Amino acid sequence: MRQLDLKKILEDHAAWLEDETKGKRADFSTGDWYGIDMHGENLRQAKFGTYDENNKSERYSNLQGVNLSGADLYVADLRGADLSGAYLRDAILYNANLSGADLSGADLTRANLEGADLNGTNLNGADFVMASLIGANLSNANLEDADLTDADLTGANLTAANLTGANLKKANLRGTIMRDVILKGAVLKSAHLRGTDFTGANLTDADFTNANLRGVKGYKTKEEE
Repeated sequence: MRQLDLKKILEDHAAWLEDETKGKRADFSTGDWYGIDMHGENLRQAKFGTYDENNKSERYSNLQGVNLSGADLYVADLRGADLSGAYLRDAILYNANLSGADLSGADLTRANLEGADLNGTNLNGADFVMASLIGANLSNANLEDADLTDADLTGANLTAANLTGANLKKANLRGTIMRDVILKGAVLKSAHLRGTDFTGANLTDADFTNANLRGVKGYKTKEEE
């Protein structure tokens, strides 16, 4: 897709957002968008693919390495999309559907993912420093070696997620559901864990130094084991 084509699509989309009788809604559900720069563009309500229940493994949107820093992806449908290595710093992904997507190695620093659906998403090595994941669904997600330093995961669901080697230093995990989660070698130094549910979790070699463990379920100190 040529950059000129993208410019026209974005101009039409901006007009459509102002008045749905004008312009045209941006549709990125087809075509190869590899390497296209969308830095700072307003992609609110843009279409990013129709999910096919008969082929859950298909990548409907190839957004590999795309720069979407500061983009507005409010309630965007990105199910099954390939966003590996994408730049999503400060992006708004509030209530976006990213289930089954590939965000491995993506930069989501300070991104707003409140209420987002990340069920089964590949987030291996992703950067979530200072990101907001309040109430997000991260069940069954792969967060191995992800950086969640200072991230806010209040009330998020991480049931059966893989957080092996993840960095959760100073993360806010108050009221977070972490049943059956894997936290082998994870760092939770100074994390806020009040009310977190670790029932059935694998906490082997996890570092809870200076973490607030008041009211935590399913966690036992070495003295209690």
